Amino acid sequence: MGGIEKQEHDNLVYPVYQDINGILEKPDVIIDFCIPKATLSILPFAIKHTVPLVIATTGFTVEEQAKIEEAACYIPILQSANMCYEITLMSLIASELSKELVRKSN
Repeated sequence: MGGIEKQEHDNLVYPVYQDINGILEKPDVIIDFCIPKATLSILPFAIKHTVPLVIATTGFTVEEQAKIEEAACYIPILQSANMCYEITLMSLIASELSKELVRKSN
């Protein structure tokens, strides 16, 4: 377990790197809750080291999303717009309600 952040941190029980290319060990997975620019900077490392990637970042342009989809040809990628339980639950409820409305309107 480790992290990537621009600021230095002392006295942590896990390593925090300022640059993803400074990681010495191969991660089992990269979990990204960041901004699109940072997510895109992670893709080359993940591909080079064949590390699966979980993306919970939103706000990608069409071109940025295409880069993620291209990367998915080389590594496993799970992308979710929001991993918050409540948002996921509300999305599920809204989906089911819309199906029910369509059934009732027919």
